[in-house]
Amino acid sequence: MLSGKAADAVTNILYGANLYALRKKDGGVHPIAVSCSFRRKLCCHFHSQPMYQYLHPNQVGVSTKGGCKVAIHTLRCFMENNYDKAIAILKVDVKNAFNTLERNTIFEAVKCKTSNIFPYLWQCCSSPPNLFHGNKITSQVGAQQKDPCGPMIFSLAVYLIIESPNTDLNIWYLDDGSIGGELKSVLQAFCLVKEEFGKIGLVNTSKCEVFCSLPDDEFIN
Repeated sequence: MLSGKAADAVTNILYGANLYALRKKDGGVHPIAVSCSFRRKLCCHFHSQPMYQYLHPNQVGVSTKGGCKVAIHTLRCFMENNYDKAIAILKVDVKNAFNTLERNTIFEAVKCKTSNIFPYLWQCCSSPPNLFHGNKITSQVGAQQKDPCGPMIFSLAVYLIIESPNTDLNIWYLDDGSIGGELKSVLQAFCLVKEEFGKIGLVNTSKCEVFCSLPDDEFIN
């Protein structure tokens, strides 16, 4: 299967998924695709250690045990160690990250960094796999929600963007990032991340937040 040689007769079922729609608090819809977890977990396990070595320390959402807690404690330690300094912390939100990332971007990143699973991913997604929700729908962009392999391929595709900020703090849990340091460097990092994510339609400026220890008049200036 990892060699991309699964029989054509079973690929529609093996690479397809049942689609469920969960209502969001704001009235929107959160699509959940429940697929064959075994094939994706097999792929993730196969590349767990190489992914850790490549993505660590900026990305703790993949191959890092308790990655969410790691991100939270890292942010907390940064704040405690700099409580008496003039710093800013930017919370970056990526818009519909897993759903809207173009497959070509994913293919290029996987082929570059984990070429031995590229045949599997190509067979899986080069032709849109089917999503089943009464009628058949094709999955044409991004990684499927709740796909165990999704965080890995998403993180690979955007890693060169999230590692680019040159700030004292730069840590991400999948599509949620925290960037901290001197205000000037944080603003420069935000402009850089916004521009690069904007090229692939992912940044969500309406949900980005900045926290600053400077007085209001200095922050505005």
